[in-house]
Amino acid sequence: MLRKFLHGLAFGTGLGLSLIAASYIYYYHLLPGEADTQFAPPPPGTAETDKVPERSSPAVTSAPPITEETRYLGSASTFSNKFVHNTSRVLISGPGAITGSVTADGQPVAGLKLALALNGGVMSQWATTDPNGRYTIPVPYGKYRIDGFELDKQSANTHLPGKIEHPQAPHKSGRFIVSEKSPGHGLDFRFVTPVTMDMPKTRYSTSEDILLEWYPYPGATRYKIQVYEKTGRHGANDGHRLFDRSHRPFVSGTGINLQDYDVWLDPGYYTVEIEALDDDMNILSRTALNHGDYDFEITAS
Repeated sequence: MLRKFLHGLAFGTGLGLSLIAASYIYYYHLLPGEADTQFAPPPPGTAETDKVPERSSPAVTSAPPITEETRYLGSASTFSNKFVHNTSRVLISGPGAITGSVTADGQPVAGLKLALALNGGVMSQWATTDPNGRYTIPVPYGKYRIDGFELDKQSANTHLPGKIEHPQAPHKSGRFIVSEKSPGHGLDFRFVTPVTMDMPKTRYSTSEDILLEWYPYPGATRYKIQVYEKTGRHGANDGHRLFDRSHRPFVSGTGINLQDYDVWLDPGYYTVEIEALDDDMNILSRTALNHGDYDFEITAS
C-alpha cells in the first residue's frame, strides 16, 4: 500500500509541475505574440490610421436656424434702497388685503405668481393673478409701504414670454393703511413687448460708419438712443455712457450712424438702449436689458 501511495504521489507531482511549466511557456512566450497580433495598432501609413471615418447620419446642405428660447426678458425682482432683502422673513396671512393688477400690452395677465417687498424688510405671501389680471395678498391690518417686488421666474417665463416691465412702471409706493373697511392698493404691473434691434452687422472698426438699426415700434413716432460700454464680451455695463443724459439723440427713423455725432468709441463691446416714444413724449417701451451679451463690437482700425 505504501509503495502505491508514493508512486501516485510522484505521478501527481510530476503532472502538476508539467502543467505549471506549460502555463508559464504559454503566458510569457506564446500569448504576448498572439496578443500583439490581435490588439496592436496597424503600422503608420496604412489606410486604417489615415482614413477619418465618415458619419453615418445623412448630410444636409445648411445648418438649421438659431432659435431663441422664449422667456421673460425683464427683471424678476426689483427692490428699493430702503429694503433689506431677506426672503426668509415672510409676513403671515391676515384678514386684510393688498390688491393690484397685471397687464401685458394692455391685456390682463392670468396665472402670474408674485410677491411684494414690504416695510423695509419682509416679503409678502405669494399671490397669483386671476383671469382678470387681479391679485390679492392677505396681510394683517396695519400700515404698509411697498419697497419692490419679486416674480416667480417659472411663472414669469410661462405667462410673460418675450416681455419686459414697462420703463415707467412703479416699483414702490408711499405709506397706506390696510383696515377692515379698506384694502391697500398695491402695485399695478405693466409689461410690454420690447424694442428689437436689427443690426446690419455686429463688428465695426473705428474708421468706418457704425450703424445702429431697430424695428419700428407700434405707436412710436420718435426714438431716444443711448450706448453703454461693457467691461468685456459677456461683462456688465461699466457705467460709461456714450451720450450725456440730456443730450441723447432723438430720431424719427429707425436707425442712426454714430459717426454723425461728436463721439469716440474705444475698441471693445457695447450695448444699445432704444426708447420708443409717442407724439406726447410718453415712453412706450425700450430695448430689453442685455446683461450677458453685447450688441456690437469695435475693433482697432
